[in-house]
Amino acid sequence: PSPDDSAWRSITYGNGLFVAVADNGTHRIMTSPDGINWTARTQAQVNQWQSVTFGKNTFVAVSDSGTNRVMTSTNGISWVSSPVLLNNYVFTSITYGNGSFVAFSNNGTSIMFSVDNGNTWTFYALPNGIGAQISIAYGNGLFVLICSSNDKILTSQDGINWQVSFISNNISPINAAYSNDNKLFVAVGLFKAVTAYWV
Repeated sequence: PSPDDSAWRSITYGNGLFVAVADNGTHRIMTSPDGINWTARTQAQVNQWQSVTFGKNTFVAVSDSGTNRVMTSTNGISWVSSPVLLNNYVFTSITYGNGSFVAFSNNGTSIMFSVDNGNTWTFYALPNGIGAQISIAYGNGLFVLICSSNDKILTSQDGINWQVSFISNNISPINAAYSNDNKLFVAVGLFKAVTAYWV
């Protein structure tokens, strides 16, 4: 069970530990070695934490509010802030792939990119007119960015340069994941059960 009644938003796994983050509550991080028994941890800053991922032996979480909107941890227990100010950016999803952490702001303009475990970040512009994004995933050498407002996906091999594609109409996708076994991305939407994007 959860250690408190926080609104948990995202979960990841790495180095034998599940780590979840929340956007409210006293404790906005919890960890578990088995997915059953959970321990509350103290966040680096009282932000609305939206997404967490794991790579390079480091957990990295992003927020849509607060002064520093990134926090990192090497063990999932002790967390430190990474100074990403930019109050106009609402970061809602992050993933790890190809040696880099890649997060996006759902204002539809920017990708945030780090190659040093979330310590420093570079911003890159996304193509114009793509609408709001809601989820990012990585697999088989490809980043996939889901756009919720216009049934578009963006793909990138490096997390910097992006190409725009359409998926089927009237799906309104909200999340995506990658299957190593089948070599495909699967996106779920509000109006269709599932759709697949082959790599």
